[in-house]
Amino acid sequence: MAIVLALLSALAYGTADYVGGVVAAKASPWQVSVVVMGTAAVLAVPVALIAGGDPSTHDWLLAVSGGAVTGMGSGFLYRGLMRGRMSVVAPLSGVMAALVPAVIGIATGDRPSALAVFGIVCAVPAIALVAGAGGGAGSDAHAAGTALDGSDPTESARASILDGLLAGTGFGLLFAATGSLSEEAGLAVLPLLELSGMIGVAALAAALHEDWIPRDPAARAGWMSGALGLAAIIFVTLAGHEGMTSVVSVIAALYPAFTVLLAAVLLSERVGRLQGAGLGLAAAAVALVVLG
Repeated sequence: MAIVLALLSALAYGTADYVGGVVAAKASPWQVSVVVMGTAAVLAVPVALIAGGDPSTHDWLLAVSGGAVTGMGSGFLYRGLMRGRMSVVAPLSGVMAALVPAVIGIATGDRPSALAVFGIVCAVPAIALVAGAGGGAGSDAHAAGTALDGSDPTESARASILDGLLAGTGFGLLFAATGSLSEEAGLAVLPLLELSGMIGVAALAAALHEDWIPRDPAARAGWMSGALGLAAIIFVTLAGHEGMTSVVSVIAALYPAFTVLLAAVLLSERVGRLQGAGLGLAAAAVALVVLG
């Protein structure tokens, strides 16, 4: 059941990232992120009231910290999707989102099988392949794709790498936090988690001197991504109650596959040969974890 829930989280996250990326191309990514997190915070209230729970002080602290880092991750993700390529930003964030909680889980007591550990290790070269292929000089315009903001493919691909890594680190820390929540906490901490995310992304945008107040009507369409993102967090939280953090996080980190698929179908982005190898290696890493 943990794997099924983690896959549902990946589907919801991947779709949310695609929708949010498209919206961020028409408005400030920071404004979109605030709308996304704010929508999720509002929708999380009835979910928490219905599902209930009895969180401990530790659970509340995990919610605050997990929310803050996912808010920051959201801001970097949408900035990367706006100025870069979905087929670079999404996979990079996904691999980092798998690696960070996997390492934390193993360090704090998870004991996955040798096959699962090998799968986690395989995710490392996947980062290099996806990042290197995205900015390589040998990529032609079609293989490189075009940024959502219409910028030069090679420059936008290079700009995508840092944002993807930062976004993935934020999401990975979120997965680690939700995986550490007690079963007694239920879903009661979700409103605080999402509110912390909205505050986190607003604070980061202010520190970067970016306009985060959603004045642009186009940014308000981010509510769709917020609803999907909340569903993803619900699924991954429930999955964390059923299985090991190091395993659940890697499965949930499949979300870029859905983002890239939507970008390929709806935005005509093409995946280069080396980048395709990186994506394949990332998928193989996930399969090894599942089999392990």
